[in-house]
Amino acid sequence: MLWFSTWPDSKRLTNQLLATLSQDLVVGGAGPRIIAGDFNSTSQQLDEFKLWESYGWIEVQQHAQHCWQQPIVPTCKGSTVIDMMWMSPEAARMCGYVGHTSVFPDHVTIFADCAVPEKVTGILTWPRPTSIQWDKINQETWHYNLDRSPAPDEVTSSSTQFFTGKMHWMEVYKISLVVIYHTLLEGVPRALNQ
Repeated sequence: MLWFSTWPDSKRLTNQLLATLSQDLVVGGAGPRIIAGDFNSTSQQLDEFKLWESYGWIEVQQHAQHCWQQPIVPTCKGSTVIDMMWMSPEAARMCGYVGHTSVFPDHVTIFADCAVPEKVTGILTWPRPTSIQWDKINQETWHYNLDRSPAPDEVTSSSTQFFTGKMHWMEVYKISLVVIYHTLLEGVPRALNQ
């Protein structure tokens, strides 16, 4: 179990801690995901929660209020909601019930009942791109190689010629991106280093 103490600069440091979850799970993840905990801040107080909402994530009590008009229950000392479960859009679609229980003297435990499909389903993902290390790439050579294969003319005699030209140009562009990808994985290729 990880324990982080962010006092006395709790807002800034909590946002900093959540930024990693934002990149790895919210932006970079796929499929049903849930992030839960005592955040020591309400959903309106942290910038990362606004980012999560922009990606379609929703806090479970807000989801229950929206779907079933279920009132939001304070989770800390009967006055604020700082203990939260955030669901990805995929998890929210599986959520059928949200409840709470009072096990601890000063915090309410929130839970969600999610119907997980019995049949395994595939999740289509697009890998999250990594940063390009431009200082290791000879951009003049890269641009030169791109310029050697002109984009298809907009005026052609047939739609077949038009789309064939577009596909050829896209293939050349894809190859140039593959070269960059291998540069990042294996070092700078000789062709780009000249």
